[in-house]
Amino acid sequence: MFVFALARVTHAHESVNASALAAKFLFAPPSDVREGVVALPSPRACATVSQCALLVVPRAPTLAFGFDHGGGTLRVTPLATDAFIWRLHIEDGKFARELRGGALESGAGWSPAIVESVASQAAFASDQPTRTVEFELSRGSHTIAAFTNVDECARDNNLSSSNEVALLIDDDSPAALVVHRASWRSNASEPLVLTACARWMESDELSPLCATSPGERAMACAPLEFEVVRARVHWSDGRVHNARITRDGAGRIETRARLENVQLNFDNAVAGTARIEIVARVFDEQRAARTRTVSYLVHVLDGGTQLLCHDSQHLIEVDFNDVSDGAVDVDHGRGWLDVSVPVRTRASALFAATELWAVSNSAERLLGWIGGITAVERDGSNARVHLGCASARVSLAPDERLECRNLRVHERDGFALCDFVARASVRRSDLSSTNDNGFSARGDGAMASHTVPASESYVAGAGSHALVLTHGYCADLNPWPMTHFSSDAWHYENLNQNISNDAYAVDLALRAAQFKSFGVVAHSQGGCAALHLYTFYWSGLDWVGAGRLIQTVGTPFRGTPLAGNLAALAAVFGVQCGSIFDLTLDGAALWLSAIPTSARSRVYSHTTTFTDVWWSYDYCNLITDPFLSDPEDGVVEHSSGHILGGNNMGLVTGWCHVTDMVDPAQSNDASRNSIMNAQGAR
Repeated sequence: MFVFALARVTHAHESVNASALAAKFLFAPPSDVREGVVALPSPRACATVSQCALLVVPRAPTLAFGFDHGGGTLRVTPLATDAFIWRLHIEDGKFARELRGGALESGAGWSPAIVESVASQAAFASDQPTRTVEFELSRGSHTIAAFTNVDECARDNNLSSSNEVALLIDDDSPAALVVHRASWRSNASEPLVLTACARWMESDELSPLCATSPGERAMACAPLEFEVVRARVHWSDGRVHNARITRDGAGRIETRARLENVQLNFDNAVAGTARIEIVARVFDEQRAARTRTVSYLVHVLDGGTQLLCHDSQHLIEVDFNDVSDGAVDVDHGRGWLDVSVPVRTRASALFAATELWAVSNSAERLLGWIGGITAVERDGSNARVHLGCASARVSLAPDERLECRNLRVHERDGFALCDFVARASVRRSDLSSTNDNGFSARGDGAMASHTVPASESYVAGAGSHALVLTHGYCADLNPWPMTHFSSDAWHYENLNQNISNDAYAVDLALRAAQFKSFGVVAHSQGGCAALHLYTFYWSGLDWVGAGRLIQTVGTPFRGTPLAGNLAALAAVFGVQCGSIFDLTLDGAALWLSAIPTSARSRVYSHTTTFTDVWWSYDYCNLITDPFLSDPEDGVVEHSSGHILGGNNMGLVTGWCHVTDMVDPAQSNDASRNSIMNAQGAR
């Protein structure tokens, strides 16, 4: 599951013992680079797109939520408000109605066509459902007022300890607020910069089933005028700062900007997860204002990890085996190219990657891409990380020299980008032996955590062959019915956890080490963890027989907008398992850029969505629906559930992400489960 778990937990990565795992050296062909599979994406492509407003105000006897509405249908959803008497009071006095104890009271003066729908508030530790009220509202600036008797409501409704209250406002306008990072690097004590703009997301011009993300589609749409009402950041140390708003990064400007990007500058960033709240007025094509909000998560690094190959004093060392003075000879699979990269870091392991280019005085050609999670090697004050591949993959002509381009290092947890160098010179030294079997590995056997033993040193243990069934982030149970699978299926369980893809993958490998080999049927984040394990580490996944290695349902390979918005709600209501950068749109994009097609091709992904009927407003969950682009399953958008290079098994209607949504949980589809059971590798 992804959303509806209640337990508050601590991060569990510290308890995971990775010493038994062997990491892989990865190689990707030039086509993976050219097609963008293993290239850093543009932050613009990962933009968060908002067509709704999540308004949060401090708890008080009388509350007021101001917003703009451009006319037409409006949906209002109070969140975690068991203890409140809600009066939706519109500024002009024409509309008034109360929500008392979760039930609608009678009121006077409402417009026709009021639709009341019930939604579960399990995500917010509330036993009472909330009601979305849909009605027609005139164009203008409005206020929704809420009134409560705190003592009476606390006695009757078990008042929450939250100091804030939230209201979700949604309409059918294509006017959207769009926000993305200005740069992938975010370090403590440096400015953190986001870019905001507005777009007209006209649905008739966009295919809902296209492979592009909502952010990519937004950037292709017509720009709109917009005004930033408020932008502030909640740093990890508890401080809150407002943004400096600039145009094109230079000088202070008025907040309204027409057809241009606005930069939101937050000075002196604090290491940890920063949560940014943006409220804006977006003006549609009729100049009517719509209130839009974005909650954005950024993982700010401490700045302690840097590449030291920016200058000639710290060169990348490249070792060749079977090298003559004039060229690198083809070595019939026995040679090894070792790339030793100087770094400054306090980390014990990092992910590193680089493109390899052959360069001469007259031409240049791309040889491929290498990467992997690698231990940091230390020699006194010097530190290096090692990458490599079989030297047969890197054949050079006599007049060519090797060059590293787009060299980068990431944190192992969350894959936040630590540093990047566009081009780096290399020098040669000595070398050792290797083998080459698709995934490359080098070393002398098991050593410390995250070292790289040779592939032949990984020997599958005694045991059976299994089909492992995995669950998602913060799950309170494994959702797969065992009766839908054969007797060799096994439930993986590490419940109520907030752990990174890497920590999840390591834990999965160690718990499944009882099996000689295994394939995976995965729900939600479990699919990311399985792909991560197969890509970066040796495990029983590498010993399976014929069949589909990794089968996923509702996996947010490309992230979900809920990661930011639910973090904002969790901060208000004190529930959920905490924020997780891996499943944000940014974190997922950085992680996917490290996974070659050779690994992606072993994934068979399924997505689902709600039953769509033409005569009503359809959804999987009323609370999450405004944050997501259709088709979606209440947590994961269809465009996120499939990846370039993988096997897209299609979209099925009538199933939602988890229980307590409108349609049944997608993991209960007996027909699909039967197919995955029969096709799964073991």
